[in-house]
Amino acid sequence: MSLEEIVENTLIEVCGEDYSDKDNTGQNKKEIRKIVKEKLGSSYDIARVNNVLTKLFEKNVTNTKPDKPEMDPNLETKLKMNDMKTIQELTIQELKMQKSKVSPKSAKSATKSFDVVNDIKIQDYITIISINKSFTENLRRNYQRFPSTEETIQFIKNTDRTTHSLFEVLDKSIRRVFLDIENIPVDQPNLVHDIIKDFNSLLNIDPKEQYVLTKNENSTHSGLSYHYIAPFIINHIDLKKYVHWFKIKYEKYNQYVDSVVYNIGRLFRLPDQTKPTGQGLDPNDYHKIIHGTYENAIIQNTKDLPLVNSNPELGKIKIKIKNVSKGVKDDLKEIITEGLDKIKETTEKNKEEMSKYLNQLVEQNSLDNINKRLDDLTILVTKLIEK
Repeated sequence: MSLEEIVENTLIEVCGEDYSDKDNTGQNKKEIRKIVKEKLGSSYDIARVNNVLTKLFEKNVTNTKPDKPEMDPNLETKLKMNDMKTIQELTIQELKMQKSKVSPKSAKSATKSFDVVNDIKIQDYITIISINKSFTENLRRNYQRFPSTEETIQFIKNTDRTTHSLFEVLDKSIRRVFLDIENIPVDQPNLVHDIIKDFNSLLNIDPKEQYVLTKNENSTHSGLSYHYIAPFIINHIDLKKYVHWFKIKYEKYNQYVDSVVYNIGRLFRLPDQTKPTGQGLDPNDYHKIIHGTYENAIIQNTKDLPLVNSNPELGKIKIKIKNVSKGVKDDLKEIITEGLDKIKETTEKNKEEMSKYLNQLVEQNSLDNINKRLDDLTILVTKLIEK
């Protein structure tokens, strides 16, 4: 069996026969390389495997070029304007009618705006992943989707928290408003309530008693950690902007508010779930609900919730949207490590070149550019190995 056949069979094993460009993620490629390495043993060559993967994904994109979705142009314009009230007012029948006009292939690559509608009205699912030792288990094939909050809660109840830790996979743009608060001094417990009050004021929301607040007294961060979840719908970009704006307006809260957990694809630990350490689970590191219900603590549980009112000032907030997953960065590090292992004598110039590429990777915001960097670096390592 040729290398191409081995890699393609492994790709199908990890991502399924209908794999698409959306599966071209660092985490998936890392898992594929791991399996291929086990199959090939000493003949394994990471640079060649990555070149084959790149060609397979390019071939798949070429062969499955989507038809242009036949959407109502007025609807598309409204959605591109991010008119959330318009989205809320649309009926399920109208949405299904729009969706029925899109072929199966083109449906996979429908516009982001159309996906937002699906998230609110049609794709009402909750994604969970179970981890028992380390975050290397964060693979798409381990994700489990539930069509309702009730089924999600039942799954959580039936899972042994001493051997498994459950996380929400925030794989949809639409979610509940939430805030990750950390480093609260033990002798200032009221500080968290001041932060929440000012955050609510900025978003112009009043959750009354329907909010959820969890507390972790044994976090790896210094002091106390909290998760605040409010019963309002927002998209991930607006939420990220609000958090950024909040930290600018209330500079005194900067050290207490985490601003990196709002991207699509992030894992968010559920209440009462212990923390993976790499060797197992820390039974003392978990978030306990101190206000609210478990049902309302699920960020993807957005059914029948009101939308956060749009704020014109939000458009002035500029943020960097990181579309690049940690897995892609790990790809580069792995290539560098394995490449250097195969080079008997590495000059300082080689190390400098690789370091430059890695630094450029971290500074990039575009996924396309990152993938190009990955290809460039693969070629660089290959040339060094050949020398």
